[in-house]
Amino acid sequence: IVLYLLFYLMPFCLKAQVLNNLPDPEIKIGMAKISGSVSNLKLPKGEKLQFVVATSSPISGDEEEPYATNVDSYHNFVLTIPLTCDKQIVSCALCTDSINYWIGFIGLDQKNELHINFSFDAKQQITVDAKGGLNLTAKDSHNMYEAIDKFLTCRHGGFFYGKNHTEFKNYELGTVLKDRIQYSIDSLNLSEKAKRYLFDTFNIKFISGRLFYYKENAEEVHEQETKSGNNKNAKAYKAEEPDKFYYSFLRQYHLNSPQLLYIYGYYSDFIRHILSAEAFQIPNIENTPIEKWLEVVRNHIKDVVGFDSGLFYDMLAANTYTRQIDDNRKPLTKEQVENIEDYYKTRNSDITRLILNKNEKLLKLLQQNTDLKIKSVPAVPLKNLLSAIVSRYRGKVVLMDFWATWCGPCMRAHQEMSSIKEELKKKGVVFVYIANYSSPKQLWEGKIRGIGGEHYYLNKKEMHYIWNQLKMEGNPTYLIYDKKGRLKKQILGYPGTDTIKDELLKLSY
Repeated sequence: IVLYLLFYLMPFCLKAQVLNNLPDPEIKIGMAKISGSVSNLKLPKGEKLQFVVATSSPISGDEEEPYATNVDSYHNFVLTIPLTCDKQIVSCALCTDSINYWIGFIGLDQKNELHINFSFDAKQQITVDAKGGLNLTAKDSHNMYEAIDKFLTCRHGGFFYGKNHTEFKNYELGTVLKDRIQYSIDSLNLSEKAKRYLFDTFNIKFISGRLFYYKENAEEVHEQETKSGNNKNAKAYKAEEPDKFYYSFLRQYHLNSPQLLYIYGYYSDFIRHILSAEAFQIPNIENTPIEKWLEVVRNHIKDVVGFDSGLFYDMLAANTYTRQIDDNRKPLTKEQVENIEDYYKTRNSDITRLILNKNEKLLKLLQQNTDLKIKSVPAVPLKNLLSAIVSRYRGKVVLMDFWATWCGPCMRAHQEMSSIKEELKKKGVVFVYIANYSSPKQLWEGKIRGIGGEHYYLNKKEMHYIWNQLKMEGNPTYLIYDKKGRLKKQILGYPGTDTIKDELLKLSY
């Protein structure tokens, strides 16, 4: 996407000036329209062709359930989707249930309809033509998606073993990030708009995923080196938590730039890392008025980020509330609602609407999930652990859900399944959820309030044994047991609400 020379002259920082930025977006609730056509596609018999769009919110990072429309018998489609910004970059696909014909990012504008046309030649090679929206080219749309996929799956680099947090930071930013960006963008051809978007995305994602995890990385690698025999000093090891000076690299970035609102799915995660970083000592907001809370926040971080007002601080305040809603499953108090309305009424009242809408969804979710039970892990030999859990539900059909608080697909699946749980519980189905030490205990305790069902929290030995016993490959994994406790199906990845429902109903009669 970006030539190596350009990357070298403008390495991994948002400080560099790039012409032809995308227009600045702003938080604004509204709708965007997409229309299009498909020509000359030889569709397999029985397959339905769809155009699917997935969006996310810079306030909470939520990925909404994808919006989809069928391509009609005249080979046309129209889709109108809600946005939380007046201009937004979203992911989309032209696909059937089994085939992705095209995947990419598209730029939407609430005031400018996007027209996108897909044409297939005799060899079924696709040509895409797009006009309107943010006026991204079809090449930009596809190559942006490809570059981000390469960046996320790149395994180049790793923790610089035995170094302190300053050496780690310098190595990660100066070597690993640089090499990963080069790997991701080399050989691709993008416009200046797309280049800037990718630099923003790569930087924010990398900082969130690596730089905020020095302590965890250090201790994990120490353990791995000890097990492999490479570490002769096998004493217990606890890495130091980085101090505020460690985060001085943040000053390089334009954290007040509205351009960061475009970053698909990662911007809110980055903001929440700022809020939770131990070095910043940012207090929970509780019922404190926002401006008073921000005075404390500024004193802790203004010398690190390099400024003391603006959009960045508005996003910190918004995300401290949505984090309470998401992570602690704790509804807003009356005082908090008043504080939100008072602060944002002269700034951006749509931010108030987004927070309060999220709070309403939580209240409804808590009303639905009144059957929450935290269960003790059976005190049995590891080889008997799984069967001991299942035996507690003899006479019931069991859906056992292996999940984690950090697993986006797991959380989206919980959301989707909430619509069928009541019906299935009446049919004698019990929902059993298995999480483990990789999900922070306090976060897990908050998340399960919005899930309901029967929950187990396993330690490292317990989880590793079951993982190997089942030959598990990842989260989410689902086990379906019949009324006699016999395993009937093991499913990797969420197969969809209809599939889960059908499998459970077959065993419930």
